[in-house]
Amino acid sequence: MVNQVVLKGNLAQSPYFDFVGDTGRAFLRIYLAVDRPKVGGPRGERRDSADFFRVVTYDDLALFSYPYLQPGSEVLVIGRLRARKRRLPNGKRETVVEVIATDITFLRKINWDAGDAERERILQERAAQKERQAARTQSGEETRS
Repeated sequence: MVNQVVLKGNLAQSPYFDFVGDTGRAFLRIYLAVDRPKVGGPRGERRDSADFFRVVTYDDLALFSYPYLQPGSEVLVIGRLRARKRRLPNGKRETVVEVIATDITFLRKINWDAGDAERERILQERAAQKERQAARTQSGEETRS
């Protein structure tokens, strides 16, 4: 079986980045707008529309990509489809289909300096978070002793 997706489009909104889980795994979610040219009407007029795809990635790709992404960024995403069920706050279940990105390529010039500074800030924040977590764990062990 083959499960591979290739999408070329623009970010529809600001990316979401966080460290998740007990291990603090880097997580990135973007919404990609992909043009869908459409011909219709009695005269065969061209009416453009777009499809929107939820794209997620983890670890190094998430950490590297996030600082350079902004609404309107043109990217090429390679990945695979994943369908999963989740429970909504009202108790209903829904199926979410998303692309798990294995590669993100920037298709326009980006500001590397600004992105590098943002990535450094994220790494420092994560290191501080890990130190606080280790201190809490250590103080918890001392109180149990």
